[in-house]
Amino acid sequence: MKQKIWVHRIKWILSAIVFVGLLAVANISGIIRASLLMVLLAVVGSRLPDLRKHMKTINWKTEIWSLLICALAGVRFYFMWMSSSMVSGIAGRLRLSKESFLAVMACAGSLSALYAVRTTLYAGLNYRECVNKRERISLFDAGYGISKRNYAFLLMTAAAMITICSKSSPLYLLNDWVDANCYFTVGKSMLHGKVLYRDIFEHKGFYLYVLHALGYLISNTSFFGVYLLEIAAAFAFLVYAYKIALLFCSDAGVLHLIPVLAAFVYGTCAFSHGDSAEEFCLPLLVYALWVGLKALRNSEMPTNREFFMIGVTSGCVLWIKYTILGFYLGWFIVPAYLMIHTRAWKELFSSVVAIALGVVAVTLPVILYFAVNGALHDLWQVYFYDNMFVYSNVEEVQNSLIDRVLCESIYAMQNNREMTIIILLGLFWFGVMKGSAIFLQMLCSLLCMATSVFCGGAHLYYAFVFAAFVPIVLPMMEEVSMHSFARVLYKKRWLLTAGSVILALYLNNNAYMLRYTKEELPQFAFKKYVDQVENPKLLNYGFLDGGFYTVYDIVPHCKYFCRTNMELEEMIETQNDYVEQGMSDFVVTCDKEIESKLYECVAQKTHFYERYRVYRLYALKTLELERTGIQME
Repeated sequence: MKQKIWVHRIKWILSAIVFVGLLAVANISGIIRASLLMVLLAVVGSRLPDLRKHMKTINWKTEIWSLLICALAGVRFYFMWMSSSMVSGIAGRLRLSKESFLAVMACAGSLSALYAVRTTLYAGLNYRECVNKRERISLFDAGYGISKRNYAFLLMTAAAMITICSKSSPLYLLNDWVDANCYFTVGKSMLHGKVLYRDIFEHKGFYLYVLHALGYLISNTSFFGVYLLEIAAAFAFLVYAYKIALLFCSDAGVLHLIPVLAAFVYGTCAFSHGDSAEEFCLPLLVYALWVGLKALRNSEMPTNREFFMIGVTSGCVLWIKYTILGFYLGWFIVPAYLMIHTRAWKELFSSVVAIALGVVAVTLPVILYFAVNGALHDLWQVYFYDNMFVYSNVEEVQNSLIDRVLCESIYAMQNNREMTIIILLGLFWFGVMKGSAIFLQMLCSLLCMATSVFCGGAHLYYAFVFAAFVPIVLPMMEEVSMHSFARVLYKKRWLLTAGSVILALYLNNNAYMLRYTKEELPQFAFKKYVDQVENPKLLNYGFLDGGFYTVYDIVPHCKYFCRTNMELEEMIETQNDYVEQGMSDFVVTCDKEIESKLYECVAQKTHFYERYRVYRLYALKTLELERTGIQME
């Protein structure tokens, strides 16, 4: 009997290795990663139960899903290798046409997918039955709460991850990300009396600049204040991630899995430099996810107070970056359907009113700010019209909305593979173990947010909001830790915490910035010139804010203080006029030279920001600056 069980397991292991190996062959780099993948599959396969009796009863949903994945895998294999020169070479050696060889490989991958996926799904069904028989009591049902000690642990975790991974932390001389410096400059300008959109141009939402204004009050020439705000946002995210775990986990030790989760979140490529709009929206989204999971788990609707808070959080997202609002649309689909299905019209009406009141409560201060300053038209023009029709270049995009969303989603998944795998595992666990309502709400939220985020194109950091779904893997992580080889490590929980710090250091995308000194950064190297002028006027000419306003604590004197990604003729002409008329004491350029009778280049510096760039500082000739000891590169 045991021999037959091992034959069954070996078949699954071989099929899974073929399926996953062929699917990832274009992306796996190096023998080590391929070997680790095979070892992982072998370990997982060795834990499979004896499913022969269970699989005699056919589950048609499982069969349909298996066939669908089989077909998709075959198509994926074929098109992935169509342009591969390596495949052409192998086919030539075997004396086969490329098309014939591709067909054979696609069939092999599809059949492997059918067996591996089908077996995995049945194993999940079997496991669900075993768990249901055990009648495990979750920490939520047991009345387990978050103690002060746990809060302190989560806060320290948040501080450690942001300190390691964000350029805003004191470990780094400067957050040189152009977007972060734009936010900081605008927040500073608002505190000095300039009206957003009317007197100072940037196209993110009002509350994002309010946060950076608070950061400026803490530290006016560094991102230390923003660093503290990032820790607060990460702390809130981890608290609600832990609360999601409490709903479905039965062991309080799941707390020590949070640092591992945080390392993958803040070490992902989409975290980018740190201090993005997506980062500050993340705790708002995970709060909504927790509210929805808690309600559906208990077969009830959120309370009116919770619906009101959903309105508040969605209102904040509206006035930070409204393209993320698709999450809330998807979130509300399932509760709305359940209320309509049960004809609970009163509850549906009260929930809509509560959400609307929450949105109004957050929106009213924004409207008052712009109304009092006579800038309502600027609000509409910049934040809504320009973002929708100028920044996104909707009219110039040739491919359809579906193609755009699919392409950008695939690109985001390829750049954030670890986070993608974690989310897919969490969705799989909920799809197998829990009710369809919970799974559908997460799926609707995910798909609607992908549509709204990627409909106009994407940058690397856009995908960071999807980290809101990473906590759904915690119940699965707890199960694996309690019933596998990992239970030894799980009992030594301090090792998980220490290992998560090492993992964050390994995944950190910004470590390259640690090698620089102040003398090597143009922002600090140019400062010795700027300090020679009292109350200097500076223009960041022809590129996004490079951090010069931040380091020199200068409030821009030009509405278009830098050139954003939004191609506006007025912005380009205004910056050109300021240079031609000599309206700034200093002009900073990036990979650009100025030919002017009024300005002379007094310093230049090469710095790596996404690629090596040459920064130049131009000064009015009438300033007669002291250049002793200053070296031009």
